[in-house]
Amino acid sequence: MDRTARRPAAAHVRPLRRAGGDQLVLTGSSHAALESSEDSGKLAARLDLASSEWTALPNAPGQGYQLLPTDRGPLLNGHFINSPSWILNPDSWTWSPLPGPTSEHNNLSGVLDRDRATYDIANSVGQMASTTRLVVYDSVTAALVTIPAPPGREDVYDDSSTALGRDLFVFGGQRWTGDGLTGDGELVGDAHLWTAPVD
Repeated sequence: MDRTARRPAAAHVRPLRRAGGDQLVLTGSSHAALESSEDSGKLAARLDLASSEWTALPNAPGQGYQLLPTDRGPLLNGHFINSPSWILNPDSWTWSPLPGPTSEHNNLSGVLDRDRATYDIANSVGQMASTTRLVVYDSVTAALVTIPAPPGREDVYDDSSTALGRDLFVFGGQRWTGDGLTGDGELVGDAHLWTAPVD
């Protein structure tokens, strides 16, 4: 069976497999929207992996372009100033904005689910993962959670991070002199662990 013939036309797609493994959700920008710089919404579709059938979904609202998996459904990260993040309800297949002020969830750093977490710090705050407070979405409570910056890591760039269950582990990096773009970098070898709240 040729599945490519049923693939929705989209310039850029961000695949997300639901936790149950039965659906694949894609969002993407149309070529016309990209060329006109009026990228105010994303085409969206879902693929039923059992039947290989595509179904069109309501356009993903806002200017976000990154999907994150959550226990409540796909989350579209807003990323841009004043662009909210949205959750796609897998029962009704409708989009709903995240709670709280847009300024808090337009650049999310990840998702806390009941048994795991997904962190995407590099995408959300560039190279200053350990020097900037982070905001993540807790899918259990449907609330935003703030992760404070680790102490003593001012001006540290290029650090590494990963999820340990629901917790966030941050290690290493470089401390730069000057404007952070020039000069010599000092390697930083410390590590920090943020423990997620128990829901």
